[in-house]
Amino acid sequence: MNKKLARQARSRALAAVRLLHSIVKLEGDWNEKDLKALQRGIGISIGTIEVDLLRIIYRKYPDLDSLAKK
Repeated sequence: MNKKLARQARSRALAAVRLLHSIVKLEGDWNEKDLKALQRGIGISIGTIEVDLLRIIYRKYPDLDSLAKK
């Protein structure tokens, strides 16, 4: 993966994380059981993106990780 592709993949992965997170903010009549299940699924999905995608990109291109200590 070249750096241009890594940047594009990172951008899309972070956009996916933002979209998943926005689901929890939806206004609606969530019962507690459904909300907890939804939050768990979203958390697992975000974790998978972080571990299985972004970590690979950041290992190869650490400068793309804006949260890394410089």
